[in-house]
Amino acid sequence: MIHSTWDNEKDSSDNVLQLLSGHRCFLERNTGETIDASKQHYVFNEQMVLSNNRHFIAASMQEAQPNGDAPSESGSLQILGHCYVYMATRDEWHLNMAKKIFQAFVDYFYQEPVPDTPRMYISNWLVNGKEPVLANYPIDWESPTHSGFKRVILPYTNGLTKVPHGSPYFGEYLDKATFAYVGELTWDAINASVQAVKADGSIDWSNDGQQYDIDWIINWEGKKIDWDGNVLSTGHSEDEKGTMQLKDTSITGDYKTNFAGKVPVEFGGYLMPTNSAWHNRPLNVPVTKGNFGNAADAEQWFCDGAYLLWKLTGDDLYYRAWQCSLETCKSYSEIDLYDRFFRKSTSDKSPFTDGISYDYFYPGEQEASYSRDAEGYIVIEQSAAAQTTLEQQAVWFRISKDSKVRTQFGGIDNASNPLRARIRLTLSQQKTDNDPSAREYQYELPPSTSTAVQTYDLPLSSLTPVTDLNGKEYFMADLRSVYTYGEPDVSTSMMTDYNILGSRQGSVNHTVFTSDSAGMGIGFWLLDAGTSVLNSITYKATRQVEIGIEDDNGWRWHEVVY
Repeated sequence: MIHSTWDNEKDSSDNVLQLLSGHRCFLERNTGETIDASKQHYVFNEQMVLSNNRHFIAASMQEAQPNGDAPSESGSLQILGHCYVYMATRDEWHLNMAKKIFQAFVDYFYQEPVPDTPRMYISNWLVNGKEPVLANYPIDWESPTHSGFKRVILPYTNGLTKVPHGSPYFGEYLDKATFAYVGELTWDAINASVQAVKADGSIDWSNDGQQYDIDWIINWEGKKIDWDGNVLSTGHSEDEKGTMQLKDTSITGDYKTNFAGKVPVEFGGYLMPTNSAWHNRPLNVPVTKGNFGNAADAEQWFCDGAYLLWKLTGDDLYYRAWQCSLETCKSYSEIDLYDRFFRKSTSDKSPFTDGISYDYFYPGEQEASYSRDAEGYIVIEQSAAAQTTLEQQAVWFRISKDSKVRTQFGGIDNASNPLRARIRLTLSQQKTDNDPSAREYQYELPPSTSTAVQTYDLPLSSLTPVTDLNGKEYFMADLRSVYTYGEPDVSTSMMTDYNILGSRQGSVNHTVFTSDSAGMGIGFWLLDAGTSVLNSITYKATRQVEIGIEDDNGWRWHEVVY
């Protein structure tokens, strides 16, 4: 009789160690320099940057995402994994791997040494882990996602067109196309949405434009590739390259079209080096340091990896990286930090860039037209006297007693008269739309007397409630509600005062009397009811004045105040 026992714990440990041994062999055999991705198949390059793909996927953006994509998520998880394996096995090979991958992050994803003091330390989320490849053309270096040709007018017959060969469009090097359209792009990218255009040429933000999606193209490789990356046929001639077919075969005439090429360096193209930072949506283009941005999950994993390396080695390099990454993670947790109610932008045409925003007008039929000036400020134009309101209902900011709201505003009307603007904010204790504590506050900005934009940093303590706790509307100083008599011995205007009820600042009505026969009155005709229950009035005077109040029955009450 044979008696045997099974050591489950030992067997499991042996299995894990065998898996780790096999994994090590795989990584060692699949680390190397890629000269031609269709021939050399590696996961790590020689600088320890980990790619998404071992095998060759595609060379064209019309067919697939870039073959050399090496995302920060993959590498940061490798650092963590090797640290944990070293903690379990004390195999120095895994600790050394974690160190090498960490250094690759510093060199190629962050592209700057680890700072000596904790601060935000920004990496890019993606680099080229394979051989150097051509970028899509043309490149927008300031806003990489806005690269490519936009608004190029091409002639279509039954939905078929061809991008001209040679400069400037290089149809023979066509790599990706998105759509033809009638209207205007809402932002400057080949995959932007399309808005209609008004008769005067301004963008109609209330109506969509007409978009005609690409069905297939013949790219620089001579492949016919459809909209979903499927290769329909190959071996097309040089002359056929640059051909594009729309899904809608009824389209005939001239239409704006968005597309991009892969133009050789000798014709103005750009070769993206191995390990250089790039982007892959909607086009494959280089990214410079000022446009870096990391994925939040990768940043957290890198933070954990840096911490483990510091705990395992005691090296100050990893401690500093951990502290800097913590600062970056903290910034990610402040989700409102980079939001704006309305954003100054040189790359967006629409004023509605953040959250859920929209406009309305008074009178309602007097719609405004929008554009951007060279500095990126929103330009609002009206063809007649009207009130334009831009409203945002999805962006929230955490505030404190020291918080301020920044507003940048300037302008005059067509007769060079001043323009007025008011800001309104809803403040609540909870970040919910129906919080019973929610209350609306407002501030009247000083009238603008020129087109020069002024910046106003207003303490929230200077904003006043729109209504009292019972819902009764406060009546604020407004030149439209003031009338005077006894001219020329009286003048009135609006001005900013910085000592209202203590230290509040705000717009006040400033009236100067030069004789006792002059006076001014305030009417409630700006309120819906036309009248108001008067509980108090806030004023400041250099001498005694007489205040009169007329009640609903026509009685006039007078009081001399000091």
